[in-house]
Amino acid sequence: MVRNDYIPTNDNAFYDWAEKLLSYAAANYERWHVIMPLVMLQSLLSDYKIKLERAKLPNHGSADVLAKNVAKTKLVKAVFVSGGTMEGLWKQLTWLKVNLFGR
Repeated sequence: MVRNDYIPTNDNAFYDWAEKLLSYAAANYERWHVIMPLVMLQSLLSDYKIKLERAKLPNHGSADVLAKNVAKTKLVKAVFVSGGTMEGLWKQLTWLKVNLFGR
């Protein structure tokens, strides 16, 4: 399964996807037998939202877009690789894709 199969490319859709994923993971991490570094992931999600909003302003600059892209990359890496702290989450994404998003 390729990561791009279920990560939305649109920035707003990505934020919605990540927010739903983290919310669902927070509620189900014990069942999945994974360690849920919720504080770190919520912090990265909040950082991405702030930088996304700045990049959407009419007077945004290239530095704002770059900051948004860096924040997005950090969030994606934290969800998927995160030094093994989310081991097992990757396997659950297919299930989430079907059951949460209907695709």
